Amino acid sequence: MKKIAVVVLAMALLMMLAVVPVMAKPPGEQKVPVKVTFTITSSTTVDRWLTGGNISHRVQSQVWSVDLIIDDSSTPIKGTAEVTRNTDYRYTKPGGVDQIINDDYVFSFPTAGGGFEGHSHSMITDWSAGPPSAYIIDVHVLLHGTGEFEGQTLNAWQDGPGTTPLWEGYLLKP
Repeated sequence: MKKIAVVVLAMALLMMLAVVPVMAKPPGEQKVPVKVTFTITSSTTVDRWLTGGNISHRVQSQVWSVDLIIDDSSTPIKGTAEVTRNTDYRYTKPGGVDQIINDDYVFSFPTAGGGFEGHSHSMITDWSAGPPSAYIIDVHVLLHGTGEFEGQTLNAWQDGPGTTPLWEGYLLKP
């Protein structure tokens, strides 16, 4: 009886291992590389709080001009993004500031018939006004598709010296 139980348990474990890779990736799922570049076309400070201890908080309303490049296409999809930015500033050294940024986005690509909505979290450290200005940025973006992009997820990031507004990542298609 013990031998039968061991054989059945071993077969069950083998079956589970054979099934797990199939369960990990839904059929038809595609990861397509993307790049997002943008230029801020307007930025308005909606609210600002100053606290003691070298910390402040700002809420900004921004509009961006956005280029979305899917799968290394030579022609970007052009659009706009409306952004609500919440930033905590920590003044850590003379002439410098660290920032924690939470953005809410609504991207619109009229020629593609849809867009993306969602959030990002960023940290900027070692910022210095310069000249030239310099900083280290760590951005993580997760957006869900709307309209023609419904059911798709845009996952992007930027890590390293903050020189060019460029997110790289992938578009997860069903």
